[in-house]
Amino acid sequence: MRIDEENVLHTVLQEIRRYEKGKNDFSSLYRDVTDLHLPSLQVLSFASDLEYFKHCRFLLSVLATIFQKPHLATKFQDTILRSDQASSLSNEAFLATVKDPSLWSINQENEMLPREVHFTENVDDLTTYENVLVVETLDFLEKQITQYFEFYQNIVPSLSDQSLSQEGSDSEMMYQKLRALEIRIQRLKKTGFYQQIKASKKQIHELIPTNILKTDRLYHIVFVEYQKKWKRSDDIKTKESLARYFYFLILQELKRDHFLWNGETLESPHHLLSLSLEQDRLVFVWKEKTTGIVAKHVLQAIDGYAYHKPKDLTSSLDIQSYDSMSLWTIYSGLDGKPLFSTQNSLPEMIRQYLNRMQLMKPASPVLYRHYCPNCRSHNLQEKDDQTIECCSCHSCYAWVHFGEKTYLWFLRLGREA
Repeated sequence: MRIDEENVLHTVLQEIRRYEKGKNDFSSLYRDVTDLHLPSLQVLSFASDLEYFKHCRFLLSVLATIFQKPHLATKFQDTILRSDQASSLSNEAFLATVKDPSLWSINQENEMLPREVHFTENVDDLTTYENVLVVETLDFLEKQITQYFEFYQNIVPSLSDQSLSQEGSDSEMMYQKLRALEIRIQRLKKTGFYQQIKASKKQIHELIPTNILKTDRLYHIVFVEYQKKWKRSDDIKTKESLARYFYFLILQELKRDHFLWNGETLESPHHLLSLSLEQDRLVFVWKEKTTGIVAKHVLQAIDGYAYHKPKDLTSSLDIQSYDSMSLWTIYSGLDGKPLFSTQNSLPEMIRQYLNRMQLMKPASPVLYRHYCPNCRSHNLQEKDDQTIECCSCHSCYAWVHFGEKTYLWFLRLGREA
């Protein structure tokens, strides 16, 4: 999460603290939670990306100008030339020639003359510290654009969504802007400047504000960008702030879904729910009313621009899933792939996730004791009289009886095979 997004998140948290100030207990906090105004960080994120792409276009123009007219360092290089090619020798080159017997020979007139001489020439060196920094900045930009491509790929609507993206959509616009930046980067990477710097294999190990980086306007712009490198504040604190923001959004959705506070826990017609916020994690503990079966789910807040390998704690006896949530996507703890992605509404994605944890379907107890209702596998394991786990897709479901009907409650829904 970039600095401007973190600033808005900080403002949102101030609003949440003001709301909490007048609430003495959870009952009063939950009663009026839908009155709390929580602005969409998705809208801000999208607008920030557009501004960043505009900045990238400007920065690539600066880099292109430097590539055409870079600062060069002049260095003296000792070389060997035929004596008839050397116009004049410096004192150092003359002494070196005199001291090098391999260059001398006797001619037909029996004279000792140098066939070749040491010659000092001025050579322009392109691989300066400043130019290496310029190339590393281009590499950094390429890495960011690649991550943006991967990020927006996750939220492009597919056939599994209700509809595909239309012409003129935000997804299409972002793709076009990213593609234009990618093309410009590839052109710069094909230049002799870039390839010569990369061939030198020089790297920046220490940031030094040289005179050129401070005084040359174009180099200074690149230097400032190199210093930033998408600086983040405390990553742990940012995730905890995001989790708190998600917590109140979830409370609002539960309230809209008519969950009631009974004095001890949240309650729906079929479930009791205990929701807690633990640092950067949201913990859901669901209890089915008639059977007392419990399912615990953990949802960890993550930065949408930080790519990660999610934890898989589904083998734990007391945790059914350990998923991750950003502003745009909820990732499965089973395989790290998106469970839900949306360009429209963060509350909509939260509703989908809540519905997934409560999913109940009328089903045949005869068939689904032998076949997984999610992937049709018969590789099932009975955990107890009421709970079955599929060893193929890792779904876990329990039997619930309402009158004469038998339902399956999906404690954990895996990927369909």
